Amino acid sequence: MTQHLGVTKVRKQILSISTTVFTVITSMLISFPDRTYADQINNPSTESFISGYLDLSLTPDILNPQTNRKKPDFSGTWIFDPEASDDPETVLIDTHDKKKSTINNGSRDHAGKRPGGGPNGKMPGNRGPAGKRPEGRGKGDNRHAGLHQSMQSLIQELKLPVMVIYHKEPVFEIITKDTRVIYTDYRYSSVISIDGSSLITATAGWEDNTLVIHFDTTVHKNVIQRFALLSEPYRLQRITELSPEQPGDKVLSIKQIFQLKGRN
Repeated sequence: MTQHLGVTKVRKQILSISTTVFTVITSMLISFPDRTYADQINNPSTESFISGYLDLSLTPDILNPQTNRKKPDFSGTWIFDPEASDDPETVLIDTHDKKKSTINNGSRDHAGKRPGGGPNGKMPGNRGPAGKRPEGRGKGDNRHAGLHQSMQSLIQELKLPVMVIYHKEPVFEIITKDTRVIYTDYRYSSVISIDGSSLITATAGWEDNTLVIHFDTTVHKNVIQRFALLSEPYRLQRITELSPEQPGDKVLSIKQIFQLKGRN
């Protein structure tokens, strides 16, 4: 919608310029009837007027309003503030555990309907080694157990204590354990995925003063990160959104706050 409005504005501006230039040349023809239309066009005074008018009218804001407005500068070394942030480990693991619990409860509801076996669908006889709980599972010794490897990598990435950003429109470079160079004008770039598992496609653009980056991943359909500068005190807010893995799942949102190094 915004892009469409921008195109409409440019068209109206060009129409206005064409009308003005035509009016000026017509006036000159009336004032100097001995000159031809071509003479008027090639007249230095006319050329100077048209050139100046175009320079004033077709300003960068008119031609490309989205990329030429003043945008926040995210450059700096940013220190993660865990006290003011969501814990990505808690968000991802709690969601995984709730989903697993729902699946297990559904399985118990249908346990008595399993074919064969004894009461409640249990198999008769000695359970033997196959019936034992696998060692190291379900004892709380590993909170990441059962999580997809890419989700474990994502947790590690989001908990990194330092994030360095070099930002000069339209280049937005993020350095953590990997370096990602992204362009804020919606062009595609190939970067290391947020979970560090592969090369993926990323695109970015502005929503007012918030920079929104879309990453494609292998597990989730995409990951979205939103960068915004906060004031009082001066901080950077990064919100990571994970699209649902399955229909009916909710979007997972992890909000994190960073302090600018050297600034209190």
